[in-house]
Amino acid sequence: IDLTNAKELPNFASARIDGSVGYDKKLLEKCGFEAPGFNAPSVNVDKAYHIRMAGFDFFGNKYDEIEATYFVNLDDSTLYDDIAIVSLTIDEKDMWDYEDGMYTTGIDWDEYYKDFDNNGAADTRWCFWGANYRRDDVEKKCKLTVFDEEKNQILSQDCGIRIQGNGSKGEAQKSFSLYARKEYNNMDYFNADLTESGYQQDKYILSSGGQDQISKLSDYIVQKASTELPYSTMDMRPCTVFINGEFWGFYFICEPYNTKYFANHYNVNENDLIIYRNGYLNEGQEGDEAEYEKMYSFITENDMTIEKNYQKACEMIDIENFAAYGATMLYLGRVGDWPIANEECFKTKHIDPDLPYADGRWRWAVFDFNSSDEDVGKYAMEIERVDKVDAGLGNAMWNHLFQNPEFKARTAAYLQHLALVDYEPDKMNAIVKDYKDNYGDVLEASAVRFYDNAKKKQIADEIEDTRYYFERRALICKNLVWYMCGWDYLIDDWKD
Repeated sequence: IDLTNAKELPNFASARIDGSVGYDKKLLEKCGFEAPGFNAPSVNVDKAYHIRMAGFDFFGNKYDEIEATYFVNLDDSTLYDDIAIVSLTIDEKDMWDYEDGMYTTGIDWDEYYKDFDNNGAADTRWCFWGANYRRDDVEKKCKLTVFDEEKNQILSQDCGIRIQGNGSKGEAQKSFSLYARKEYNNMDYFNADLTESGYQQDKYILSSGGQDQISKLSDYIVQKASTELPYSTMDMRPCTVFINGEFWGFYFICEPYNTKYFANHYNVNENDLIIYRNGYLNEGQEGDEAEYEKMYSFITENDMTIEKNYQKACEMIDIENFAAYGATMLYLGRVGDWPIANEECFKTKHIDPDLPYADGRWRWAVFDFNSSDEDVGKYAMEIERVDKVDAGLGNAMWNHLFQNPEFKARTAAYLQHLALVDYEPDKMNAIVKDYKDNYGDVLEASAVRFYDNAKKKQIADEIEDTRYYFERRALICKNLVWYMCGWDYLIDDWKD
């Protein structure tokens, strides 16, 4: 089989404009929304070959099958230097079929549009309008092939694939969840550690950046800089994705929060875990949600300035974890989509004195700093809010605990630690520079794929805004601590 540079082949799936209602600029503007600018690329995108071959006997019975992905002339471009490549091969019908395709607007959009006004569409953000891609729990089969940064194939495995996210499902470039299941290849785990987490995964997330679609930096920089803080963070490995041989943009391979994550990171029994996420029981047995509700009710309905109440709260939650978590949300200006969403915590149901984290206390994880809230800004670290010192947290538990002097002192200490250590400007500048130097070209190619222009200035502006946020926030932190906690909670060097 003679393989030439596949980029010369015409665009196929990347030429479609039915992957999001956001392509309909006139309709969005008619409803008062700013159109995101989605467009099919006017140039040929990079492509790969995925070749499948099978052997059949005299009666037509298949007895063997092999398949492989080939990138030809990849070395001619520096775009893929030092970055992993993920190839997804999926039946075109499963992606684009009018009735059953999971990536298209499809029949669900046409049905929704028939009753557009009664659906309250004009008052609903366009990314939540009905479409095939908004169906919950639709899973298709795909072939996952992964090449590492040196272009060595490290994984080739059949798995399940779903559209990942909530509001971000409406984006042209969507995120995916990948599931290892025995029904696909007799394995309930992935046969490669793609995030170098040190344990076998049964799920990965391919994140497109959520609603941080241009620079894609916000969630990545927080996760990377927060690893020494006493809450959970996830590994994010930059990569490029190809779907059925066509370039699908810049992504991150993410280690998901689930029972395997918490069991392996905290050395607890996976079957003994309760995970509560976004107001619902995510993992556990029916009735386990009462554990969270009991804790939440006690802290929000009792006076935390009374020492016995505060000590009981400390028995229910890891107070160090929660203070660091709240301080991080304050420092990063997290409002709007949190804490009503994007909040996750876990605990063990039973106490094992031999396991430090099997103590029955709730602990929190940080994630999704890339989600949007149109009323208050695009996402956390919004540049317009960098000087804000008067915005407390919308978290009722934190607000009650903050009345206690000991918890207030912990919060003040973490705010100052963030400014001086974890998010110290020189450290953050180095992360931003490394990100821009290594992935700037891929970000531009990703924007060309989904917006038909490089959006070079917007990419550069967003990256610079993120760098500036951390530089400025460290200076403002003194005022933040003074206003939120009081003069006495400032370290001595900050009182000068």
